[in-house]
Amino acid sequence: MISKWKKKLRRASDRKCQKGIILRRRKNKRRRNLKALKGAEIYPNRVFYFLREKGFGKEKIIGKKLGYKKVLKVPSIFSISENPEGTIAFLQKLYYYGSRLDIKEIHIDHSECYCLEIAASTIMDVIVLAIKEYHRKNKKNIEFSGTIPAEGKVKDVFMASGLAAHMDLNMDAGILMNWHNIKRFKLISGYHYSQISDITATKLAEYIIECMNTQGYTLNGKGKNILGTLFGEVLDNCEIHGGEQTTWFALGHYQQNVQVDSYGEVQLVIFDFGNTIYEQLKEKTTSSKTREKLEFLSKEHEKFYNKNWTEEMLYTLFSLQEGISRLKDDKVEGNRRRGTGTVRLINNFQLIGQTNENKTPLMSITSGHTHICFDGTYKLKSQMVEDKELGNEQRRIIAFNDKNDIFQPPDGRYVKYINTFFPGTVISLKFYFDREYLTQIMESKR
Repeated sequence: MISKWKKKLRRASDRKCQKGIILRRRKNKRRRNLKALKGAEIYPNRVFYFLREKGFGKEKIIGKKLGYKKVLKVPSIFSISENPEGTIAFLQKLYYYGSRLDIKEIHIDHSECYCLEIAASTIMDVIVLAIKEYHRKNKKNIEFSGTIPAEGKVKDVFMASGLAAHMDLNMDAGILMNWHNIKRFKLISGYHYSQISDITATKLAEYIIECMNTQGYTLNGKGKNILGTLFGEVLDNCEIHGGEQTTWFALGHYQQNVQVDSYGEVQLVIFDFGNTIYEQLKEKTTSSKTREKLEFLSKEHEKFYNKNWTEEMLYTLFSLQEGISRLKDDKVEGNRRRGTGTVRLINNFQLIGQTNENKTPLMSITSGHTHICFDGTYKLKSQMVEDKELGNEQRRIIAFNDKNDIFQPPDGRYVKYINTFFPGTVISLKFYFDREYLTQIMESKR
């Protein structure tokens, strides 16, 4: 006969065992859901609720006509660099409909898209994955289906590095891909002080060298270190300055022209959902020295301010100049030369990233209401700045005007105000590696 004490122990043991089974089931279910998302490392909850807090895609902007299914047509030019207004407006619409729990299906139609930029595509993918997780948490189901692009090269980018690569969609079957001509830098993400920016910067430098190798060129140890340092500064800006809620991402796509020994096209994107550059510089934690410079320059530009040139745009542009950083402090070692990492990275790729067929790099920085475009017309130049407030010293400047004068407004074709708002910063890079062009550069240096 079993004593009452032993029966009590057995019941306790059974309860513990049953609890363990339940916990294991929950854990396994979570693992299956993460596997189905194929991208849960993007921290979808952080992304979704941050965008909600920022009012990204409010109903009053989008409209109220709803149904259980929504068909969203991707813009013909789906590019932050070339069509920031239309692209961000589409992303807002996607987020709004995706945040509605009464929507059961979203069909994303790429059929009329003939220009697909990795930056725009990756931001869309991250938002889609965040929407999927939001519906799962609320015990709702939402399906994503789509129509693939018709244009060959755009189709390749979409299938290799776009939404089709990040999750299972109900897409047309039987798509043939020439993977031999494509090299991918798969999506990597981090968050505020996640401390993986250095590792990612090294991986990005190695990826660029891998792409260069297809043209018979590489970088020596010094070149690799310089490139890694520049990537590191860009990623640090995302990870440190974006605020506690920031989440950052990096992705790359390289595709060699189908012609034998022809050039290859590189697309890179580094972006974050977090504080805009303007919001970063307006924070109280910005060093007093930098704040004084910005306030002084803003007063100098007050006479130029209008709907196309605002204080936000000035702050964003000025952040690209040498020595301007939220943390810059001449008294603190390591902070004296902060700034210009992004522009130096862009300049380097503009120098080597052209082709003999006159294809030129196109790069951009988009943050908040500000869009800055780089096509090589205006470059970072070292020149003497003589001003009692800004200091009398040699400094690298890119003012986007003919005189490269930071006291004059920039060329409106390259520094633009956009009505739509991006809650963070997007750095989009498109450039080329061409064996013949690289050979010409090397010979000219000799």
